[in-house]
Amino acid sequence: MKETLRVISLTFSELGGAQRISQYFDRHGHRNYEYMIYQGLGNLYLKQERIQDAADAYQAFVNLNPAHPQSPRLSVEVVEIYTKNGFPAKAIESKKAFTQHYAVAGDTWQKLGSEDQTWLSEQLRVYLKDLAEYHHALAQKNRNKKSKAITAEQARQGQQAAHWYRLYLDNFPTDPKAGNISFLLGELLFELKNYPQAVIAYEQSAYQLPNHEKRAEAGYAALLAYAAQQKQLTKDPGDVWRKQGVESALKFCDAFPQDSRRARVLTEAADQLLDLKDLGRARGAALQVANLKPAAEKKLRRTAWIIAAHAAFEQKDFKAAEQAYQQALALTSGKDKQRGKLEERLAASIYQQGSDQRATGDHSGAAKQFLRIAALAPASTILATAEYDAAASLIAAGDWAGAVTILESYKKRYPKSELIPEVDSKLAVAYMESGQSLKAASQLALISKQSGDKQLQRAAGWQAAELYDKAGKNKQAISAYKSYIKRFPNPYDPALEARQRLVELYEKSGEWGKREWWMRQIIKVDAKAGKQRTDRSRYLAATSSIQLADPPRRAFRKVKLKAPIEKSLKSKKSKMQEAINAYKRAAEYGVAEVTTAATHRIGEIYQQFGAALMASERPKGLNEEELEQYEILLEEQAYPFEEKAITLYESNIERAPQGIYDEWVKRSFAELAKLIPGRYAKQEKWEGWIDAIN
Repeated sequence: MKETLRVISLTFSELGGAQRISQYFDRHGHRNYEYMIYQGLGNLYLKQERIQDAADAYQAFVNLNPAHPQSPRLSVEVVEIYTKNGFPAKAIESKKAFTQHYAVAGDTWQKLGSEDQTWLSEQLRVYLKDLAEYHHALAQKNRNKKSKAITAEQARQGQQAAHWYRLYLDNFPTDPKAGNISFLLGELLFELKNYPQAVIAYEQSAYQLPNHEKRAEAGYAALLAYAAQQKQLTKDPGDVWRKQGVESALKFCDAFPQDSRRARVLTEAADQLLDLKDLGRARGAALQVANLKPAAEKKLRRTAWIIAAHAAFEQKDFKAAEQAYQQALALTSGKDKQRGKLEERLAASIYQQGSDQRATGDHSGAAKQFLRIAALAPASTILATAEYDAAASLIAAGDWAGAVTILESYKKRYPKSELIPEVDSKLAVAYMESGQSLKAASQLALISKQSGDKQLQRAAGWQAAELYDKAGKNKQAISAYKSYIKRFPNPYDPALEARQRLVELYEKSGEWGKREWWMRQIIKVDAKAGKQRTDRSRYLAATSSIQLADPPRRAFRKVKLKAPIEKSLKSKKSKMQEAINAYKRAAEYGVAEVTTAATHRIGEIYQQFGAALMASERPKGLNEEELEQYEILLEEQAYPFEEKAITLYESNIERAPQGIYDEWVKRSFAELAKLIPGRYAKQEKWEGWIDAIN
């Protein structure tokens, strides 16, 4: 049989080759051994090293009989001829022709039996992989190594490679090598900077196709592709791309729990989730990293705790945030530039816990939280605010002593704080409530000088003076009242009251000259007050006026009528008139109790003047008759003054029926009882007047 085929092959070779075989069978009819004739001719040519003729002989049969069971095998022979004999380009083209002609589920494929299809599948796997790798290698060869820009040839070859990779995956998705093929496709697409398609290939390789040794690499490569695509996006993709990348990262961590890169990937995913405001998942992912067994590297654990802390803070879980920040700080060196920021966040977490407790009315608890910041984050910028709020919370809780301690410390530590005015005000209140009135007064005096609020200055100045006054610190009280009058002459009423207190304080200290000076000030400002005058101001001016009349009255009484009487009488009259004028001025205010006093005093002066005349020193050398005449003359001179006194006393007691029955009215009654006993000495008469009053 072999010899026969050899002879036939030689014959057809001499006649012109494969074309003659075709013509022969067309004339004489086709036979089932026909393929053997073509194969024999091809083998002959191979022995003769006629490579192209051999390949053409095989191919001739295939072209004429594409569905023949032997055609695929002869096609493979063609590929082998080109491959073994140094024709790689022709081998590639032959492989392409093979894969196209015998595509799975194609027309030719359908005509083949199952056994032939199985064999063909194996051959297709080999050729599809060869073609993909061939073009992949060319794509890599044609890349620009300097600029890393995609060249036209690289792109063309890459597209070819991608086509063959995909054809392999489409035809053999369950093949054990499919996962690796998809990984190679991802690598190719990544090199071509087609990152979205690279992601698809990588994720199929990692999670969808049969298990293979590079699944984890593929999963991680998908993350690199997501990151690369994110970098080259010129417009905000609406976070869709980032979200997909995060989901891929989480899938990687679930699928490959033992992978050494898992901690880093999970940390980056947590960070992305935090940025996307997916706080719950960010916190969960971060805590996974923080609590990995065995532990992740220090840097990753620190980052994870920071993410967990940030997420908890945003969720208003401030206690958890504090704990996480403390964990992060424990992993942060003292020289780290981030330490300050972490301490700030720690302080903010504690502060917010205090704010929450304050909002619920737990002021003591709030103060404790605020005060913890000093120990845990002493360099934080919120410390001053926290200490101020701690004091405010202690005040709200009624812990005045505690508030004083904090506020005093605050003033020492933060003398230039914008809150100092508020601190001073609160400290003044705390001093008062804790019974430290002198400190409160001192603090209020300070507020009065330093506050930018005029109303507060005035109120604080007044209160400081009152506190000194009540504490019996007369010197400080006097100074405070004087300062108040000088700085706040208006409103009129409190400034007038301050003058009155100075009158009283100087009276207490026995400084009569200063007392009189301030009484004159009261009279003076009241006289100029105009529409601001009140019953109270008139009363104070009246009482000052009548008290200022006492010195002239005393001066009047001191003058003794001595012989010769003319000189002393003139002085006595002058002093009398001065005193009377003073009392008249007091009476002019129309203040009942002052008017009764002034009226009585004037009557008293007249009465005393008359009595003084009668008691005056008699001239020497008078005989009995002359002395008698002198006595009569004195009586005539003294009588009108006594009458004036009676008239004034009576005018005073006439006020009793009007409801005015004070000490001075009583005194006038008493004097009248002495002067006119027949009319006024009876007790029943007095009681009648009193009944009339009632």
